[in-house]
Amino acid sequence: MSLAAITATVKPLAAAPAESNNFITRQKQFIQTLFNRGDYFNCIAETRRLLAFSPDIQRRDAYLYFIEVNYYLGGQYRTVIGHLSAASGPADMPSRLLLARAYAADGRTADGLRVVQNTDYHAAGAFSSDVLMRAVELHVLESHYDGALAELSRYEDATRFSADFAGIRLSLEGYKNIRTRSRTAAAAMSAMLPGVGQLWAGRPLDAIISLASVAALAAGSAVMFDRGRRQAGFTLGFFAALFYAGNIYGAYNAAAAWNAAREAEFRGAVMKHIPPYDPAKHLVYDELFK
Repeated sequence: MSLAAITATVKPLAAAPAESNNFITRQKQFIQTLFNRGDYFNCIAETRRLLAFSPDIQRRDAYLYFIEVNYYLGGQYRTVIGHLSAASGPADMPSRLLLARAYAADGRTADGLRVVQNTDYHAAGAFSSDVLMRAVELHVLESHYDGALAELSRYEDATRFSADFAGIRLSLEGYKNIRTRSRTAAAAMSAMLPGVGQLWAGRPLDAIISLASVAALAAGSAVMFDRGRRQAGFTLGFFAALFYAGNIYGAYNAAAAWNAAREAEFRGAVMKHIPPYDPAKHLVYDELFK
């Protein structure tokens, strides 16, 4: 074979790796652009294309996590749950945090709590504070305020740090001071005098309506009986009894709504101390996109 023929054969072979590297570099840049633009689903497709083109790419696990982050940011929480909850669940901490938060975003806070609950904070290392925040957040969403305080204590025992989360602890300890209304007491009050239970539960307009409707129907019934119109008296009496029972049930519900509103206010105050979850925080940009 002539020297020219050998050279012609070697040049394409030498150019192939360089061309492959150029594609990988361009593809990474394109993926980063899509991600920064918030085009999460095209970002997933192009990342899968990159992995298919280069199956031996370094930090493949980081790209797989990146795909799940895009599903989460795109609102596909059940897809994330389906991918990460398979078998015994994810072993790496960023994926566990992502799974827990996906459960919470899907309205399954109890399942999310089980993912991060009882984590060994000492073994979690650099992720310990992130795990703590998500565990406390999920406890609060479940109204498990004692559980949130217990998580803080476990963290402090494991890491010997406490000052960083003093504000959260102080806020959580206020749950014992939430001003609640007894639903039974509210119902009993309205049983004695229609509308009083609603008034006690912060519903003055409902109280006026309850009192006026029961009183008007009862008075109308009495007038009808006094005039000898027994059938009309029984009819108005029936509706008076119906409105009276509804007034008691309404007082019970008014107290429940009062308690829910006070607890929501308390939860909101606690949540101000908890940084929002950012799954992209654990992306290693230099390794993914360089």
